[in-house]
Amino acid sequence: MKIPLFKIEWRQEDIDAITKVIERGNYWTQGPEVEEFEDRVKFKVGSKYAVACNSGTSALSLALLSAGIKKGDEVIVPSFTFISTVNSVLFTGAKPVFTDIEEKTYALDIKDIKSKITKKTKAVLLVHYAGVSAHYTHSIKKLCEEKNILLIEDAAAGLGGYCNTGYLGTIGDLGVYSFCQNKPITSGEGGMIVTDNEKYYNKIKLLVSHGQKEQEYVNWGYNFRMSSINAALGLSQFKRLEQIIERRNEIAEIYDTIKYTKSIPQRIFEQYTYWIYPIRIKPEDKEPLTNYLRKNKIFCKTYYPPVHKTRFYSKYKVKLPITEKVYDSLLCLPLYSVMDDDEVSYVIQTVNDYYKEK
Repeated sequence: MKIPLFKIEWRQEDIDAITKVIERGNYWTQGPEVEEFEDRVKFKVGSKYAVACNSGTSALSLALLSAGIKKGDEVIVPSFTFISTVNSVLFTGAKPVFTDIEEKTYALDIKDIKSKITKKTKAVLLVHYAGVSAHYTHSIKKLCEEKNILLIEDAAAGLGGYCNTGYLGTIGDLGVYSFCQNKPITSGEGGMIVTDNEKYYNKIKLLVSHGQKEQEYVNWGYNFRMSSINAALGLSQFKRLEQIIERRNEIAEIYDTIKYTKSIPQRIFEQYTYWIYPIRIKPEDKEPLTNYLRKNKIFCKTYYPPVHKTRFYSKYKVKLPITEKVYDSLLCLPLYSVMDDDEVSYVIQTVNDYYKEK
């Protein structure tokens, strides 16, 4: 592809950071870089605690487990998300309750949340789709407080983004970020949990590393630790976070000028990370436009196929009309911080050419 869906933004300083860890010959697993990365993130977003993990999926699982989510509990989740959001609920033994989204930001619809709450509901897992803040974040938080339900934010692509109630990931009881290769900043693979709750933090610290506290094993646990090598890369990339976010937002604003499509999710608040740039089109245009872009060496796809329509989760037999409507009419264009203006213009021109030729 002339223009892929994403490119990783890297520099020599990233290579130097990794090389430094390797060349010292020790502490590749739990060196000082891990704690420093945690400190940088929690200071940035203003949380009291942060724990680095080997993936965003591990972080989601630990967030749920630390809060005591278990078999017999129900967790409200969107279907319009990466499948790990829902898988993490199953890892605890709890039941995912699929809930529909609203059309402004593709996040959970508070009206449908209210209709799905039962006596078994223990948490709402709120996804900030594409790094764009959920429209009803504040209202959902208030609802969870009233119902004594946990609010956990899947802000996988949202580090550095914020809305009028705070940084994404810090508004609920726990928040999770991902540093997978296609996220705004990456540690190759990795994740992080942030919280202000000391009880949850202490539980996560046990679960992330074999149940070890100091030199004793006092609990069961996983090996979900982030390595020093990954943390060093994350730290190096973190130094450019604001620069990367600024460029991504610039590209999104340029994409807004496409004549024949609708820009969604809507920018309601001040700063988003814009991990991807989704456009809304007529369902009948989705396949031919995809083929046209790919023919012109531009890769595109739709994030995400609804989880409840996958083979494994189809047994839940739920109807989510807005989720399905959005998926049928949505396409994601390439967006990455090292994308230059000529590449952005080429994508825009190609999309416009498709409609002109129809």
